[in-house]
Amino acid sequence: MATYRLYCIDGDGRIAKGEWLEADTDEEAIEKAKALRHPLPWELWLEQRQVAKVRAQKPEPPPVSSTKGKPAPTYARRANRFSP
Repeated sequence: MATYRLYCIDGDGRIAKGEWLEADTDEEAIEKAKALRHPLPWELWLEQRQVAKVRAQKPEPPPVSSTKGKPAPTYARRANRFSP
């Protein structure tokens, strides 16, 4: 098993963050790096060899809930505690 280094690159081209990844193959290391879904571009290195360079990945948007075909939610009114 090899130890890879993942570098996140900021807008100025500098290393913003680094992480270690353990993997048996380059392909496995790339998949592990992609699974982290870093919002910044990143580079993957094994010792002095650059394995991959990936542009920033957009975060997945939250699921959209649809109320089409469903009744609108109802809210119970609070009883007026001052009424006789």
